[in-house]
Amino acid sequence: MAAIDDLIAQIEDKALRERLTLEMKRLTREKKFGLVFEEHLPELTPIYSARVRRHSKVALRDGRLTDLWRVLSVRDGEAHCRNIGSGETRQIPVEDLVVVKQFGEPIFPALTPVDKVQNGPDEASWHTLIEADNYHALQLLEYLYAGKVDCIYIDPPYNTGARDWKYNNDYVDANDRWRHSKWLAMMQRRLILAKRLLCKDGVLIVTIDDGEFAHLDCLLEELFPEYWRYQVSIEHNKRGRRGKNFAKSNEIAIYLVRKGLEPISEEPIEGLGGETRNLRRTGSGSLRSQRWRKFYPIYIDPDSAQILEIGEPVPLGEQRFEKPPKEILQKYPGKKVLVIWPLDEQGREKNWHYANSRARSEHEQGKLTLKKQSYGWQVYYSLRKKDSKKYKTVWVGPRLDASTYGTWS
Repeated sequence: MAAIDDLIAQIEDKALRERLTLEMKRLTREKKFGLVFEEHLPELTPIYSARVRRHSKVALRDGRLTDLWRVLSVRDGEAHCRNIGSGETRQIPVEDLVVVKQFGEPIFPALTPVDKVQNGPDEASWHTLIEADNYHALQLLEYLYAGKVDCIYIDPPYNTGARDWKYNNDYVDANDRWRHSKWLAMMQRRLILAKRLLCKDGVLIVTIDDGEFAHLDCLLEELFPEYWRYQVSIEHNKRGRRGKNFAKSNEIAIYLVRKGLEPISEEPIEGLGGETRNLRRTGSGSLRSQRWRKFYPIYIDPDSAQILEIGEPVPLGEQRFEKPPKEILQKYPGKKVLVIWPLDEQGREKNWHYANSRARSEHEQGKLTLKKQSYGWQVYYSLRKKDSKKYKTVWVGPRLDASTYGTWS
């Protein structure tokens, strides 16, 4: 490394010398764990509306964005330019040039209204569509909405190696040896801005396929260490895409939620009802001898499948009775009253989940039900009424199948 430092020191151009020194420091910085990629591949953007002036950094409108020129002077619609890489000088018509900025250089983005469609009253919520490079759009939003955004959804190019995305105005194909670094550098810059926009309980969602999933997940772990990451598999192509070994049928949505928070609502389910369990206890601590105060009779009417009354606990040493006492039968004339105990399928004496006072309260509220099973009448209790449930991490269903049900509107 000392030899390289000596060579850099011999460079006469101060700006170039300082830039190379900085990049070498970044290159040699030790990184013990995490995603290693070329984080500082220069990303350029054309500013078509900017005026070509002296000292402007420009490119040919029909040329490569990375073939950069510096404007030395402008006169009579002609720009005298020097190629930044080769040093070549040339006279180029101004109309053939476009101003180019490297990410990190100061620009002053602004929104220009183009059109609007109103489908409701003025006081109703409005939606805004911004057409711009997403990096600069995020920069602009940060002025007003830093720390105020509830949810950000990102659907980046999947970097399949096909001609599906550009870096510096050039398609990135499968033969580009910097393909993954370019993609990650592009994502890193935008994710940093997105994080600044999120409010404390805001959620970030990124959809991706398996081509960059592992890399993206490592990048998110590095940039969002204070967030939980959830991977949701979405079957968006039920028939699957043709490929080697497997027919790919899913993509992945990564949800980022700040640790300790639960901003994800539950999935509404109509008619889900309440979760019920057998009132007879099972497992550890379920024997009569372990909790005798929860060993008591329950009187039922088998004809109407109704619970009539909750009895009193029977102390250890006293035998359980098989027929209801006379005072119980007298309270329910004309009914066929049976008594049930917390006995398991083998007839072993267990105990009830509730003490008898709690069981009476639950019965009065209509939360105890009676069901006839092959091993006798059983009492069930409702945990809670539910009309929703947590979303699972695998999503399937016709409405997700873009190949069959997807439409453009």
